[in-house]
Amino acid sequence: MSPSLGLTFFVGGLALFLYGTQVLTESFRKAFGGKTKNALASLTAHRPGAFLFGVFLAGGTQSSSVATSLAVGLVDAGLLPFADALTVLMGASVGAMAVTFLLGLDWTVFSPLFLAACVAGTRLPEGKVRDVSENLLGLSLLLTGMALLSAGIRPLSDSSLLKGCIGAAEGNFLAVLAVSAVLTAIFQGGNAVVALSIALISAGLLPPDSVFPTALGAHVGGAAPVLLVSLGTRKRNARKLAWANLLYRLSGAAAASLAWGLLPLRATLATLPLSMLPPVVLGLIVVLNALLLYPFTGTLARVLEKLPIRERETLSEPLYLDEAALALPFVALRLLAMEMARLAGYADELLTRILLAPEPGGRVEALRKDLPVLAESCLDFLFEIPAPPAEDPARMAYASISYALIALRSLVWVAAQRLAPLCLGGECGNLKARLEDSDWENSVRRLVRLVGFALGSFVLGDSDLSRRALDLAENFREDAESLRSRLLEKGGLFDSRSEVAAWEFLSAAEDLVRSASEIARSESVAERFGKR
Repeated sequence: MSPSLGLTFFVGGLALFLYGTQVLTESFRKAFGGKTKNALASLTAHRPGAFLFGVFLAGGTQSSSVATSLAVGLVDAGLLPFADALTVLMGASVGAMAVTFLLGLDWTVFSPLFLAACVAGTRLPEGKVRDVSENLLGLSLLLTGMALLSAGIRPLSDSSLLKGCIGAAEGNFLAVLAVSAVLTAIFQGGNAVVALSIALISAGLLPPDSVFPTALGAHVGGAAPVLLVSLGTRKRNARKLAWANLLYRLSGAAAASLAWGLLPLRATLATLPLSMLPPVVLGLIVVLNALLLYPFTGTLARVLEKLPIRERETLSEPLYLDEAALALPFVALRLLAMEMARLAGYADELLTRILLAPEPGGRVEALRKDLPVLAESCLDFLFEIPAPPAEDPARMAYASISYALIALRSLVWVAAQRLAPLCLGGECGNLKARLEDSDWENSVRRLVRLVGFALGSFVLGDSDLSRRALDLAENFREDAESLRSRLLEKGGLFDSRSEVAAWEFLSAAEDLVRSASEIARSESVAERFGKR
């Protein structure tokens, strides 16, 4: 094989490897759901279970960053204490090693057949064989990519350029560690670096003495994806866990370096096949890290709780929605409900400001502009959550949340796009001038209370608030008829813009009441249709 063809195999194998990791993660997300709530509750009820949960998550997704994001979602949803989230993080670093040891074996002959079998299985009719094939497709792609990497590196082993690049770093512990950490950050996972090091050491390009700094860099670099993502997030828990992940891995790296210098590990590992050196060394580092820091998770959690990290809130950006939580539909639903509660609070604030104290300004304009965007984000997130099957207890929650969200979205749009321009433009004052102050005040305050009760019934799950909101809706309809009669006292002549604006206000208010009523009855609607 020529060097140019070898380079093609190498690059293509790396791309296939990375794509296989992505497919493996997505197939895990699809398969992981349904009856997972009880299993999760039993696992995370104690710290060893939380550790096993992290192992299971990272083992399935082959990404400790996905597992960390899920841990953040569980903490935000109130399903997991922060100290146990740290334990999930530790378990995730171990679970991500699930496939690493497979990479050291020779898959040149088997992996293409494995891939062909999986592809053929995905073409079969619906059934268990097709489901298993879809779940194993990512693994087959990953192993085939590894085979291509190994095949492609052999023709490159005589390249003077490649030998020169590797030789420049040879013997420089920190340089090898830094390159490995950077590559891990770029590939967003240590397995790709392990795969590269296996291919290089098998071809005689990577000396055995460089395996330890390479594995150490892959371990430390695994903190980079989570840390980089946390820099752009407003979630306090996400940023705390990201720093905890970095501190955890740095501590493990220091301990592993000390053990490597003091213990006769080189002689023991010299008996292993060269292709198994990188995964075994990385496995030792990861396990040592977990064993040393696991007993101190409570102390670490207390230290991190004192860090001066605050949530940076932006109205239009979701605070709780996280795509990683979609792997656990019931957690995603809970986070969506929390985001909707946040949206409901802002909607109530906007309505109170424009009806009771209509003053154009920065806060009102920000609410008008950003709340519809936030509502659309909630709706998009809802569409990403798989609808639970008929026998799943989460189906009722899905029905209630989806129904309430549609009504809440409509309420936000009416308040921001129809009522706000009228009231901030002075038309509410014109309407108030045409009516008696008491009539206007009573109607407006009843409208504000109605919306507040409706939103509160959803946020708190309070049936009494729901009933009071629906009662106020009936009262407002009577107010609306009275206001309509007053507007028609001139014989139905609308001879000015203020007349038209008054009618538009009445129409918008009635639409607002209709949306609020739907929010108030969302729970009862879910009980009727959620089990179908």
